[in-house]
Amino acid sequence: INGPATAKDLQPVRLDEILLHTAEQLKQETADAQPVQITIDTAATAEYTLRGDASMLHTAVANLLENALKYGLGHKVEVTLTQPLPWHQIAILDYGIGISPEEIALVFDPFYRSKTARNMAAGTGLGLTLVKAIAQWHGGSIELAPHPYGTLFVLKLPCPTDQVWSRL
Repeated sequence: INGPATAKDLQPVRLDEILLHTAEQLKQETADAQPVQITIDTAATAEYTLRGDASMLHTAVANLLENALKYGLGHKVEVTLTQPLPWHQIAILDYGIGISPEEIALVFDPFYRSKTARNMAAGTGLGLTLVKAIAQWHGGSIELAPHPYGTLFVLKLPCPTDQVWSRL
């Protein structure tokens, strides 16, 4: 992923549709039916359309959901889509192994895998690096927020400027 997005790279994308489609696809691909609870803030004024690349956004959401399912120890995964202006925000919470405070700063580094993760499941350590690159390409960010019962990732993507101004 080279540099930030340019106008020719961007198309209208429904983030809520990507989220629901990705969750359904993962549900069909995984043999064990680990519960994924998706909550979408359906305020009348909320529109989850942004200018972006649907394929890349699907990849970012899939990587986050796959990690939550992989390291969630069979517990439910909670996904919440909200729109705290000027952002679209996807929060993904699992109640699994968590990440130690000393490893939080390292999880987005290429090829980094926590000690616990290395012992639990196969992986390359590139998924979160890719999510970070996709978020930044779209003008957004990915954060790992401390959570006492597992791991909480928050993906923020910018709302279109016209959408922000029309709601203020």
